[in-house]
Order: sequence, then structure tokens, then C-alpha cells
Amino acid sequence: MSHVLEHFHDPVAALHDALKLLKPGGRIWVKVPNLAALSHRYFKQNAFLLDPPRHLVMFDGASLAALLSKVGFTGVTTLPPSLLDQKNFYGGGWMISQGFDPMSASPLNVPSSVKADVLKTYSQATEFFNDAEVVTIIATKPV
Repeated sequence: MSHVLEHFHDPVAALHDALKLLKPGGRIWVKVPNLAALSHRYFKQNAFLLDPPRHLVMFDGASLAALLSKVGFTGVTTLPPSLLDQKNFYGGGWMISQGFDPMSASPLNVPSSVKADVLKTYSQATEFFNDAEVVTIIATKPV
């Protein structure tokens, strides 16, 4: 479920359905935007990861892990963030803050001062694992 769960009106029901579909011992892989991400703290309501109105429910690592466990999955494990997942979130946030459509065919160049500020913010992050733009978790259906 790569960038899927945040689009459901009822993610709990979707995960219950996924659990039913899996064979015992089967695994689910879930990737969602991270509500605790640095870009959300930096751009606040203009953060690209919020993506209204398409993103209906937002998660951070802890809330997604807790939900998977509550639904009945075991072995819930958060995977380390990928640097590839970090790109473009600051550019999208900057475009939104300036009133531009971040999904436009011809994206604007983000000013170097914004890039430098965001890179400084990332370099000062003490919990990159939790501050990443995307959360990826795997879990298992009990045998």
C-alpha cells in the first residue's frame, strides 16, 4: 500500500480488509506521508504532504504502527527512511505557500534561500528517522 492508506475515508476498515485477504504469515507493506515530517513543521498548513483534498487521514510513525497493531497485525516494524523519499517536499511546500499549484506541469524553481533553509533544518534534525517525509512500515498477519 504505497501512498494509499491516507486516501481512505476509513483506513481502519481498509486494514481489516487487507488482514482478511492475507494468508496467515502474509505481510503488508504500508508507506504514507509522515505528519511529523520536517516539511510539515517548516511549511505548516502549506506542507505538500497534506495534499488536500486527496489526503483524508494523516499518520505519523507511531499512529500508523499503533493502528496496524490494533487491527491485528504483528511484528510491526518501521523501516528506515529513504533519501529518495525526502526530495520535492520542500519544493511543493514552497509553491503552495506562494499560491502556485505544486502539481503543475512546469514547476517553478525554488529559491536557493529556501533550499538552504530547508537543508539547514534537515541537518539540525536530531531524529531523522521520525522527521522523515514518509513513513514505511511492514507487519505480518498472525499464523
